[in-house]
Amino acid sequence: MRPVLDMEWNERNRRAALRMVDQIKEKIRHGRFDPADYFPEYSGLNGLAAPCSLSTFSDYAQAWLRSLGQKAAATREDYSKALDRVWLDDLGERPIRAIRYSELMTLIGDLVVAGKTLNNYLIPLRGVFEFARRDGAIESNPAAGIENAPVQKPAPDPFTLPEVEAILDNLAEREDSQVVNYFAAPFFAGFQPSEQVALRWSTSISSSARYAFSGPWCVARPRRVPRTYLVRDVELSDRAWAAIEAQRAHTQLAGKEIFWNPATGAPWTDIQSQWRIWQCCLKRLGLRYREPYQTRHTFATLALMAGANPSYIARQLGHTNANMLFRVYSKWIDGADKSRERDKLNVGFGHDLATELIAEARKFAAIKYLSGGERGIRTLDTGFGPYAPLAGECLRPLGHLSG
Repeated sequence: MRPVLDMEWNERNRRAALRMVDQIKEKIRHGRFDPADYFPEYSGLNGLAAPCSLSTFSDYAQAWLRSLGQKAAATREDYSKALDRVWLDDLGERPIRAIRYSELMTLIGDLVVAGKTLNNYLIPLRGVFEFARRDGAIESNPAAGIENAPVQKPAPDPFTLPEVEAILDNLAEREDSQVVNYFAAPFFAGFQPSEQVALRWSTSISSSARYAFSGPWCVARPRRVPRTYLVRDVELSDRAWAAIEAQRAHTQLAGKEIFWNPATGAPWTDIQSQWRIWQCCLKRLGLRYREPYQTRHTFATLALMAGANPSYIARQLGHTNANMLFRVYSKWIDGADKSRERDKLNVGFGHDLATELIAEARKFAAIKYLSGGERGIRTLDTGFGPYAPLAGECLRPLGHLSG
């Protein structure tokens, strides 16, 4: 049985009923309709679906954030900050059903931020609308069609080995030894900053095999849950192992994190506190500033220049294969060759025969050039047969003999 209005039928009440219908439709569209507000005496009220308490963008933003319990705390905090800084002021109290793609694009057009920052802002925006869509509050996600801004990923900007040594020496002169160990480890093991601060004596280090068991850990939560749920084995070089060994006297008895902040006497709580020390060190040395993450790139490039197998380095860095390594570090891979690949070609193409031909060509070219001048060159051009181009090349370093 449908609810009815206890009203006398007349034109005035008919118009009032139509206005009520429009109000009800609008509230249903915005998710705010509660049957009890209009039909409190209706006998079938208890059988109707409970009204949804979520209707505005702000409502769904908070609900979406609460649903991200499995995400790292740092990630949830980044999303919350993006919503507060960019979206909630303009969209927060708007019914989520009323927000259109055109409005979002207008807001984006007013933002003056770098492409990478904009893309980070779009992640929670899309997430809120997708959450509302799956909840049935909206039929489609108006943010789904917003494309990411093009971003050119910066190329690695690693340090050279002499620069690495200068940095560590300067830190040793000015800072506590724990700070030196902290920066030496990623230079020679390729740790990510966020995983390094979470390394523990009890679960992360195998002293017998010199392995570190590492993953991109979240340091803002009591439980160290890898963001990607993947853990990799890092086979430590002697210098990386020396940095960890040097920490035993400072932190092993505590049985927790390996790297501590000597200023606080506690584990590092984030990856920003160290940046002031890092920045001051580079400034003292007159080195161009590069963020501490470049220590990881430095490990990769130094390993390549030392001739390490790219597949091995990729595993050390936690890449599933060497494709990314070849793409990101191609020029260092080429530089690490040091003509070794050309030497392999020379052997395969008959190096001994080529050496004899070159020696004969140089001898013949010298004789012809000294005895005949320009006529000798013409004789060379016409009489050297298939080796004329090669002999011609050999003349260049002999030009000083013409005097």
